[in-house]
Amino acid sequence: MSNKLETLKSILREELGRDDIADDANEADYPEWDSMAYMSVVARVEEAFDVEATAANITAFSSIAGILALINGDA
Repeated sequence: MSNKLETLKSILREELGRDDIADDANEADYPEWDSMAYMSVVARVEEAFDVEATAANITAFSSIAGILALINGDA
């Protein structure tokens, strides 16, 4: 598992209060991933990976795949 993926899953485990975060997780899979958790995840990801949420990329934060694409410069 990549370091980025493990760091991201750690953030999600902490923010969602769950240990069962799948590699392909998205907000529809976890009722805890509500609007408040979404914004907390955004803030934590911005800090951990030195990325910036913008109007153009904010929807990327709804899944692990989207967040990783943003981190890797693909979103």
